[in-house]
Amino acid sequence: MMSVFEKITRTAARDAFEDNAATMTFIVNEGQLFKALGKAALNIRRLEKILKKKVRVIEFAPELEKFIINAIHPNKCDIKIGGDIVTLLPNTLKMRGNLIGRAASHLRNTEMIVQRYFPIKRIVVTNVQEKY
Repeated sequence: MMSVFEKITRTAARDAFEDNAATMTFIVNEGQLFKALGKAALNIRRLEKILKKKVRVIEFAPELEKFIINAIHPNKCDIKIGGDIVTLLPNTLKMRGNLIGRAASHLRNTEMIVQRYFPIKRIVVTNVQEKY
């Protein structure tokens, strides 16, 4: 899988695995995300046809907070790290739903991806932050 990814995108994959949602996830080094995606995400579409699976590309970051931001993209939220539990603080109810997913599928998937690189126990999503 990694060799096919590297041939099509001309970027080195740091890691490749199938996540809980049967999506092929590739982790690329810092600064390589847009090269891996290609113009108008053409490389990703080509990969999806070859692999016959949905493909997701995440940019690696050595800091936990930045890596989580990359993993939950395009969702944006505040992140609070307390020991081995990470708390996501969404701004809207819709964003909270996107972060959690049906039956917490998105949340567990993100948790699994982050646990591959950082020693955390859980990721928790809080209620929507009130802005006064």
